[in-house]
Amino acid sequence: MASQRRRNSFRLPLLGALLVAAALACGTEEPVQGVAVGASAGVEQASGGTPAGAGGRNTALGGSEIETGGAPPGLGGNEPGTGGAVAGSAGTLPAGEFGFAYRTPEVHQLLCDGVDPPLPQNVSDSDWLCTFDHLGTTGVLYVQATPVSCMFRYSIDTEFVTQAWMSIDGQVTEIASASYDWGTFHHIDFLTLAWNGNVYEYGHSSLTDNRICHPMDCMTVFDEAGTTVLEDGCTADRTLPVVCVPMQLDGSHLDLTDYFVSCEVKETDPAFWCFRSGGAVDTTLCCSAYDDFPETCVSSLSCTCAADASRDVAVCACPEGTCFDGTDCVLDLN
Repeated sequence: MASQRRRNSFRLPLLGALLVAAALACGTEEPVQGVAVGASAGVEQASGGTPAGAGGRNTALGGSEIETGGAPPGLGGNEPGTGGAVAGSAGTLPAGEFGFAYRTPEVHQLLCDGVDPPLPQNVSDSDWLCTFDHLGTTGVLYVQATPVSCMFRYSIDTEFVTQAWMSIDGQVTEIASASYDWGTFHHIDFLTLAWNGNVYEYGHSSLTDNRICHPMDCMTVFDEAGTTVLEDGCTADRTLPVVCVPMQLDGSHLDLTDYFVSCEVKETDPAFWCFRSGGAVDTTLCCSAYDDFPETCVSSLSCTCAADASRDVAVCACPEGTCFDGTDCVLDLN
């Protein structure tokens, strides 16, 4: 609890800044159907083709057989003006099951301050899909966090520009003020947003060795000013649980089932968490010195030992572009 209070205290200035931004930016929150997320995609989601959010798959948008938008069928914004809207990004996907038009996250090369010369680093967009459940209102939150700068302090700490949308009963509304924070060099990340007269912070209820072992899994509720905690749902009791899953580099995401366990319990079942994070359990003949499920993010396996010093080692075969950090398949930026 003490660490939770310290966490809240150093974030209060950020919450105040969020609310000033919300006051300047919002007015009334107007529902957005389909939501053109991240890029125009040649859609505008309200014009240039129906249904909203098809995003340019074959002839789904950009004018059915030149019937809507006055453009050749099927381009959906891959060429300027197609579909009657601004040329869009080929990385924008069709509207998802909650009404969001997901973007395909990209990897950006940044020059990180803190060392001389600045350190080049590959940093991915950090996009999230999260549940929301408070005072009888349930919904789904979609977050796009785009890295804009970074600092090297023991490890990489990244600053993001954040956009977010809420879907309730299929009705999508843009959130005027949201901020995703990487969480300094330990990467204890959190997300803050102003919504319906409160400030909500998505964070973590379980840590081990001051390291996270899950994506954001709980939320704390502040008053409208962002200065008073109304409900602390991120204690060890996790009284305000949420589920957050990262958007993958192909634009897909895992399901929003709540599989939460404590960090201590999670460490005892790497096979499940390998599978849960998109990997597959396999075995490989490797050096006997390796424990089962070795991490592969820092260095690859070296399996050149003699036969009498080798054994079948259980490994997590992660999807392309990811590596196993000991408990999950995570983006491999090395």
